[in-house]
Amino acid sequence: MSDVAAAQSPALLTRRDRITCLLLFAAAFLVFLPFAGFPIEYNFDEMHYVTAAKLLVPPTANFNWEHPPLAKYLIGLGIALAGDRPLGWRFAGIVFGAISIAGMYVWALAVFHERGLARWVALVTLVNMMVFVLARTAMLDIFLLAFLIWGMAAVSFAWDHRRSAREVRQLLAFAGVMFGLAAACKWVGWVLVIFLVLLWATLRILQRSGATLFRAPEAGAAPNDQPWYSPTFWNGVSWSDAVVYMLFLPIVFYAATFLPFLWLPGLDGTVHDIVRLQHDMAFAQAHIEGSHYYSSDWYQWPFDSRHMWFYFKNIAGSTRAVLLMGNPVVFYPGFAAAIFCAGSWWQRRTRETFLCAVWYWLLLLCFTVIPRKISFFHYYLPAACALGLPLAYVFRHYGGPAIFKRPWGRWAFLAAAAGVFVVFYPVLVGLPLPADFSPR
Repeated sequence: MSDVAAAQSPALLTRRDRITCLLLFAAAFLVFLPFAGFPIEYNFDEMHYVTAAKLLVPPTANFNWEHPPLAKYLIGLGIALAGDRPLGWRFAGIVFGAISIAGMYVWALAVFHERGLARWVALVTLVNMMVFVLARTAMLDIFLLAFLIWGMAAVSFAWDHRRSAREVRQLLAFAGVMFGLAAACKWVGWVLVIFLVLLWATLRILQRSGATLFRAPEAGAAPNDQPWYSPTFWNGVSWSDAVVYMLFLPIVFYAATFLPFLWLPGLDGTVHDIVRLQHDMAFAQAHIEGSHYYSSDWYQWPFDSRHMWFYFKNIAGSTRAVLLMGNPVVFYPGFAAAIFCAGSWWQRRTRETFLCAVWYWLLLLCFTVIPRKISFFHYYLPAACALGLPLAYVFRHYGGPAIFKRPWGRWAFLAAAAGVFVVFYPVLVGLPLPADFSPR
């Protein structure tokens, strides 16, 4: 098979693709692993989640009850495998960070059907700096990210009128499981479940009413010039299928993560307690009081105007610091590309423009309606990783300077992003810096 997937029979993952995923996983794991044992103490919010993880594996108490348990189980399994030490606290996050990078290849392949471009998207994500720091920090976000990426990849594969009804149902079932597990890490995962249901319902209404309002003005012959939807799109997915795959499966897999709570002693150890806990979590998230020095608003995140020092301390005459920030070479052009793709979808309404725009804007704008009073820059992680798609679209299609249409142009861009990653590497991993180094 050539580097561009066949137009008439779009494959899912060939043997070559699976090998590429394994290689990307291994490469990302090796990038994330060095110096992961620093800091030797808790890094930022690790205290909450590591303590909770050790009490859940095996289940003895639900310490961090404000969040669902899956990510904490995974942190606990990492500790069981690698020991109760800094590297052990972060081991599971490193694994799931590497899974996320492999997933970015699959996601981009689902959108573009081009292996070279998919590899590029995965590597751009690897050096966006945000996923690097959060993969090496025992918090919930990296686990949420991994499940979201694989779920969105499945939906992107399914969003193709050439797929058989059977393939679409299988892909939606897989996506439902992934989104349910994402919600079992952090509740923001439910955003994808709700969106998918609303998208399917909107699609059905447009089709059955014969509306042409949002239909593509014209469609080209190329696979990625196909309209973003058609009158026969997903006709093989019935209402009962939608209920099972988009609602029932996410709820079942989310609920299954609470089964170990039945072995908790005392309170929290009955079905009634587990049901009541859902209400308590919702109330707690919606009624957070006070403020935090590092809190920020969603509209600040694309510009990285509120980055976060996860760790900053003078040790043995040197400054050691861990900084969560975005790679400016990826973030600023990526945000512009996301705007460009949204405008391109409105003009052309093709499958590719839709998939390049919808995920980023969904993952960012959902925070305008989530009823939480305090938010932080690291909530931007899923949207930040989605920037690789609109960037790839611009490099593939933009009709301006020749650099944008030639493969070496996008690889030069990747080299620039990697160069910035290398420059900031000391403050991403906590290498010794001069004692007078200041975060200001």
